Amino acid sequence: MSIGGFSAFPSFLESSLTNFCFVDTSILFSATYPLDKFNAESETVFESLAKNNRSILTNQNVRSEFLENHRRVLLAEALIDFYEDRFDLIPQPCAEKLKSHRTNFRRKVEEGKDSKLNSNQIKEFREILSKFEIKNQSAWYFLCEKYLEPLLSPLWDSVVSELRVDFLSSRASETTPLLDKKLNWSDAISLMGRYGIASSDAMILNMFLSSKIPILITADKEMAQCIRAQNRNDKYVFIPDSILKEIS
Repeated sequence: MSIGGFSAFPSFLESSLTNFCFVDTSILFSATYPLDKFNAESETVFESLAKNNRSILTNQNVRSEFLENHRRVLLAEALIDFYEDRFDLIPQPCAEKLKSHRTNFRRKVEEGKDSKLNSNQIKEFREILSKFEIKNQSAWYFLCEKYLEPLLSPLWDSVVSELRVDFLSSRASETTPLLDKKLNWSDAISLMGRYGIASSDAMILNMFLSSKIPILITADKEMAQCIRAQNRNDKYVFIPDSILKEIS
């Protein structure tokens, strides 16, 4: 098992004969979210992959997690646009809450901090906006339909096009030459139990470990540690330099 930092990735790639790399949610999100602390490093990684014409593979779990992360980002922005566009239709208590959100959001952006909403914040805004209607539907549904959906729906296709990401599908596991064996739940559950990781991470990890793809690129320290614990000589992991220092 070899673990390297992102700074070493371009030179490694130029000397490597492998045509495939596997990417997880963390690296895809950081490369597409300017406020992520690993954004600049992640963009450089994808530039290197494009320059060397290497195939980038991921799985359905990564797409799901990626879109969920961006849903939380886009909702934070959508709430502000909704507040500014529809101020005259918003009841005072809700307007005050949205104004406070705008202030906090702008401060975070100015400070370069993560501006995503967490699940509790989203639930709170959903409850507040569901108490009144705009154009004969709940304000929450109006917000989502007019401000969230138009941005979220095309996002994955845009990532696939710009970063040239493709799926390594488990449905084709019996025939694809990139998988050593058919994927099964028992292996993923074993990884969950052995390392205490979430089911989605276990499924991503299981696919990578079950594949012939030698390189995983991640910005997730826990994922890198799990793969290192496997002690596989045929696998390489690349992570942000700062994370590499933490686990070295």
